[in-house]
Amino acid sequence: MATNRSIPFKATHPGYILKEELKERGIKQNEFSKTIGVAPSNLNEVIKGKRNVTPELALKLEKHLDVPSGLWLRLQSQYECDLIRIAERDKEEVAARAYEKECGEFVLLPKLCKALGIEAERATDRIKQLELLFDFLLSESFQVERSTLGLYRKSDKRLTDEKAMRTWQLIVYAKARQMPLPSVSYQNGNGMVAAQRIAALANKQSLTIEKIKSVLAEAGIMYLEVEKLNKAPIDAYSRLLHNGVPLIAVTYRFNDMDKLAFDILHEICHIEKHLSKVDEAFISLDGSEYSNDPKEIEANTFARDILIPPAMWKAILKNETDSLAVHHVINLLAKNAEKHGISQSIAVARYKHDNDFYRTKVYQSPKIKEKP
Repeated sequence: MATNRSIPFKATHPGYILKEELKERGIKQNEFSKTIGVAPSNLNEVIKGKRNVTPELALKLEKHLDVPSGLWLRLQSQYECDLIRIAERDKEEVAARAYEKECGEFVLLPKLCKALGIEAERATDRIKQLELLFDFLLSESFQVERSTLGLYRKSDKRLTDEKAMRTWQLIVYAKARQMPLPSVSYQNGNGMVAAQRIAALANKQSLTIEKIKSVLAEAGIMYLEVEKLNKAPIDAYSRLLHNGVPLIAVTYRFNDMDKLAFDILHEICHIEKHLSKVDEAFISLDGSEYSNDPKEIEANTFARDILIPPAMWKAILKNETDSLAVHHVINLLAKNAEKHGISQSIAVARYKHDNDFYRTKVYQSPKIKEKP
């Protein structure tokens, strides 16, 4: 729906120009009507835009105001053309608003526009910008569903909304299309190498967003951070784009670097083992990280064992104390983890999860940071 930006907001009748010209020259309308031999009522109707400037009147204006008759006629013609253009524009605007209403059946369009930086006041301009970002119609449910891929279940901790979920995924889709492609083509096995590097950096507590992007780019995996959206409690999302490039999208809903590392490792497993065609994707939601879905269980196990290999975890759990106090056990476990080159916060977080014990806040994860 193209919009001609040269169309004025309101058409200007030549009578308005005449009124301003007479005012500027200090000439009263009644006196001028007598001077040019036009009935005062007729001149008044021209000035109010109710009567057109005719060739005859244009010649009289030229004679008495020294303004070319052609200019008055061009102003009249421009006015009439603008009326038609404005009517067409308004018709397009009505159609664009109807289109937006249709889109609203499937997505949260105002939030989608805000996230993508679309701030146009007119619906026609908003739709035009959206059409540049999407290669399908947002008003057709089938196309929207095919572009918002991924199975997910309701979060146990937060409310989810279908429109919000679709909207978040459409934001990912649009932003990913604007990103440069990795210089390396992804091959099976690249993800495993990337996962090991990310786990090593996480255990050294030297992981940053900059390093995550670098490691994934070297593996041929795109990385995208998208702002959280109310009622779309998504932690991470992986999918194959239409060009076959794997993408991991995340939200920093929790300022927790260990959790982010786990989420990314989880999605790397999906990329390595589960994403075999474009029409597949996986979503990790708050409260559903440990779903009963076999692929989700495999991805969680993968992330857990990359961060702390099973044999090493067994060694860390060796407890040479008779104390059963949980806090004492956690302190000892943290010391054992450090001896084995494992982050204390990662080891303690795993222990708390395995034992469903979250009452202690010791050994907190590092905060997310962009650079070292």
